[in-house]
Amino acid sequence: METVQESNYGDLTNLALITDGIQKLFPTGLGVLVYELNVYDFYNIKKQFPEINENKNRFKIDISGVEVVFILKGSLEKELNKIEKDQASTEVLEPVINDSFLNKLLKLFSKKRS
Repeated sequence: METVQESNYGDLTNLALITDGIQKLFPTGLGVLVYELNVYDFYNIKKQFPEINENKNRFKIDISGVEVVFILKGSLEKELNKIEKDQASTEVLEPVINDSFLNKLLKLFSKKRS
C-alpha cells in the first residue's frame, strides 16, 4: 500500500513540475495541458481525485493556475460523432474541418453545454 501512495505522490509531483515549467516558460500565457490517456492511466490518475464525478470520460484539475485536462482515449471521437449526428438532425452542417486530434478537441470544447 505504501508504494501506491508513493507512486500517487510521484504522479502529482511530476504534474506540478510540468505545470511549474510551463508557467516559467510562458509567464504571461494561459496554461492548459491536455492528455488523452488509455483506460489504465486515465482511471489511475482519476482515482487520485475523489471529488471527480465517476461518470465522466474527461476531467480537469487546476495546478497553480494551469489547467490539466485528462481525456479517456476514444471517448473524444465518440462524443464528436454524437455532436455531428445531433447537428445533422437539427441544422445544416458546418463546413468539414480537418480531422486532426487538435481540431477535434477544439471543436468539442467550443460547443456550449447546457
